[in-house]
Amino acid sequence: MDNGLTMYNNNGGGEEGATSTTTVQRQQQQHEEEQKVQDDNDNKRSKTHHLQQQQAPRLSLVICNIQKITNIKAMLLTSIAFECCEVLLVGQENNSKRKDMFPLPFQEAVNNGQILLTRFPKWKDCVAYIEKSKIFLIGVEIDETSQLLNDEYFESTYYPKNEKNIGIFMGNEGQGILPVHLKNCNALIQIPQYGAGTASMNVNVATSIVLYRFQDYKKRLIRNDHRIVL
Repeated sequence: MDNGLTMYNNNGGGEEGATSTTTVQRQQQQHEEEQKVQDDNDNKRSKTHHLQQQQAPRLSLVICNIQKITNIKAMLLTSIAFECCEVLLVGQENNSKRKDMFPLPFQEAVNNGQILLTRFPKWKDCVAYIEKSKIFLIGVEIDETSQLLNDEYFESTYYPKNEKNIGIFMGNEGQGILPVHLKNCNALIQIPQYGAGTASMNVNVATSIVLYRFQDYKKRLIRNDHRIVL
């Protein structure tokens, strides 16, 4: 009987052990399957985000005919604050001799490859580059043909063009965008105002507003999983 009892206990323990082992194996297998699904989803999200980043519009800031060096320096800093890919700078040969022409943070951004600085002696050279690069040039100017820069502007006007690159062109402090420059713009926009003050504003303030609007559009473009057709 002792042997029988011992045998019974051993068998019982073996069955419980086998059941326990099977349960652990199933749980481990289920965990591995769930982990695999999660890893696959993470990889898909990573690839999608990378694709979206590649296809997200490339933003350039065009600086031409800006008179005050303080405004140019402020616009250069604004360009890196709002993640411009490139600054197209026309002329400014005399100011280039100044040691403080380019603010240190902007110089560091250029040296680190965070932003490109492309310079042109004349406007026609810049236009040739814009056309070659297929940049959709938007001028910021108060004009009867200008569209208001509202929340839907880039979705309704820019996005349907399926352009990969976009350039923001700011007008002169006093004269705005000259007629010789206007003819090269693909579209014109103006910033809506709600007070009774002057229609004009500081050129760098206007630059900041426009670049913010575009980056807000770009973030929503990525978040909503839209695609830019290349």
